Amino acid sequence: MRMATRFLPIVASALLCATLCPTAKASEWDKKTVVTFDESIVIPGHVLPAGTYVFTVFDSAGNHDVVQVWNQDQTELLAMTETIPTYRLSAPETPMFRLDDRFPDSPTLVRAWFYPGDTKGREFLYSPDQATVPAAAYNGRQ
Repeated sequence: MRMATRFLPIVASALLCATLCPTAKASEWDKKTVVTFDESIVIPGHVLPAGTYVFTVFDSAGNHDVVQVWNQDQTELLAMTETIPTYRLSAPETPMFRLDDRFPDSPTLVRAWFYPGDTKGREFLYSPDQATVPAAAYNGRQ
C-alpha cells in the first residue's frame, strides 16, 4: 500500500505529460503561419483580396502536402490545395513566400511557402492555364 501511494503521483504526472505534450507541438507540426498581403494574391483556383490569412498544413496521417488557407481568425476555410516539396539552401528566419508577378494590374501568384527554420517548403501546383491567365478569368470562382 505504501509503495502504491509513492508511485501514484509519478504515474499521474507521466499520464498528464503524455496527454499535454502533443498539444504543445501542434502549431509546429501544422506550420501555422499568419501573413498579411497588401494586394490581391492567386493561389490554385482562387483569387484572394488583400488581407490577413492563415496558412496551415492539413492534419492528415501520412500526407503533409496539403495546405489549407483560412481567413484571419480561422473560422472559414478559403482553400485546400495540393503542394509538392521544394527546397532552399538556407532556412528562413521568418515565414517566406515565393511570389510571381504575372500581368500588369493582376494579382500576384503564390509559388511557394517556407516555414521559419525549414529548408523544405511547399510549392503550390497550378495547371498551365492557371499560371498564365489574367485574374479576370477567375471571376466567380472563389
